[in-house]
Amino acid sequence: MPVKEPVVFTPEWDKWMNMYWWMVDYSVEPKNKAEATGLSFELDKLLKSDPQNCRITAIIEELRLLRVRESGELSDMEQWDRTALWLPDDIGGGANNRAFITDLLSGECQGVVLEAMCGFHSYLLPSDSREVVALDYSTEALKRYPFPERKRIRCDLNQVFSGAEIPCFTPEQFDAVTFCFGFRCLAYPPYLFMELLRILRPGGMVVFIENPKSGYLDLCKREFCPRTCKALLEEVGFTSYSISVFNEDYYHITAHKPRL
Repeated sequence: MPVKEPVVFTPEWDKWMNMYWWMVDYSVEPKNKAEATGLSFELDKLLKSDPQNCRITAIIEELRLLRVRESGELSDMEQWDRTALWLPDDIGGGANNRAFITDLLSGECQGVVLEAMCGFHSYLLPSDSREVVALDYSTEALKRYPFPERKRIRCDLNQVFSGAEIPCFTPEQFDAVTFCFGFRCLAYPPYLFMELLRILRPGGMVVFIENPKSGYLDLCKREFCPRTCKALLEEVGFTSYSISVFNEDYYHITAHKPRL
């Protein structure tokens, strides 16, 4: 049975999510949190009981004014630092899926593993058979990342383009690289995937966990599509691509660097 394609954001849905839902939880100024929460409850009630009510448009405009101001010329690292400061937790996967994803990745990723775009949460349990290096754009995320014994690296992966390398990593350093809910935030996937081939050992694996309906929309660079991800990985030389779906909306993707 073929794997279903994800339901991607339509322009209307994307606009709605940015203006309302994610804004209330993750993109509102901290000082406006209580006001935004009250308005969101009012809006939700009206949408269910009287979706044509003109008050809905007024509430959305009030919520928009409570947002954090636009990022302007901030770099990706500065945007992630700013966002992380007011996030209560990392939304990736949600509480209901974290245990499943943790068991999945902890079971298949052994040896030296790079947990890229790690956020505040690790999906890799401590193990004598695994050494984990945590990488993120944000200093705040790395401060709140668990397991203080693990090495942490702040790095903007969107600076990896046109043959650029991640300077702190050596060739064939890792057995696996994981990305949980990070594909849509990548500016130049082909260049980054070429760099992953350099730092992975022969037979090494790259793993993506993705949900096209969830994420920090203000920081997204692209939509997620499993066929596009597969094509990009194969284009640079990855093989043994596989994809599976769990809990309807979550995609588990793996690909391997060819063995010598």
